[in-house]
Amino acid sequence: MGQQRRQFSPEFKADAVALVRSSGRSISAIARELGIGESKLGYWLKKDEADRKTRDPERFATESAESAENRALRRRVAELEVEREILKRAMAFSSEESHSISGTGQGRAYPPGAHHKVRERVKESRV
Repeated sequence: MGQQRRQFSPEFKADAVALVRSSGRSISAIARELGIGESKLGYWLKKDEADRKTRDPERFATESAESAENRALRRRVAELEVEREILKRAMAFSSEESHSISGTGQGRAYPPGAHHKVRERVKESRV
């Protein structure tokens, strides 16, 4: 005989949809976590969106605009964090290099053999 289809309660569906909307994680990750198919969860999301749009179109439009703005802001924050990390590393590298060249500070430990490369560069620049 064939397999019986699994039935999900309305509460489970609502909780799954709320989890996707609030967590910011992908549908596939949440579907895998809940043990359901991506397409099923995607269908529930689309159905929920259509229901919310029908119930209160004005509120839906406001929430959609806010959601889009939040996504854009999160993306920008992530970009700025990456830029900040790059600048921090550049500052640390610059600081290490200037300390090792001038001999005024310890700086961070170089990997084995790296201090020889710095000394060679210093000698080359003096010539």
